[in-house]
Amino acid sequence: MNFLLILGVSILQIIIASVWFSPLLFGKFWMKINGVESLSKHEMKELGKSAIPFYVIQFFLQLVTNAVIYIAVNNAGPSGGAFALVVWFAFMMPIVVQNEIWINSENSIKFKKILIVGGQLLITTVLAGVIFGIFR
Repeated sequence: MNFLLILGVSILQIIIASVWFSPLLFGKFWMKINGVESLSKHEMKELGKSAIPFYVIQFFLQLVTNAVIYIAVNNAGPSGGAFALVVWFAFMMPIVVQNEIWINSENSIKFKKILIVGGQLLITTVLAGVIFGIFR
């Protein structure tokens, strides 16, 4: 197994997600619909510190998911992007939708949040599958 490739793709996914949720793309809107746009700099800093365990777990999850996609693409031989699309649709999106269903917010906001998170996961997951397919 090519651990460096898996690590590299995981880092690439983090970079894409960072841009995705930055003010350049959806960051300001994401903060607004989550009700954190009015937090002070100190409160944002504290929120960021409290999220460190989440980021560690998320990175581990990316590594494991990418390892599964890598193994499937290399052993079974399907198109990497197609396999990753199935992983996104069958495993990731149900979790994203489930998380938003139980949050007490307007339906239009729920749908926008699903689109933003689901879109970011779609791009990064399919990109991982394509890269693994190319370097198979």
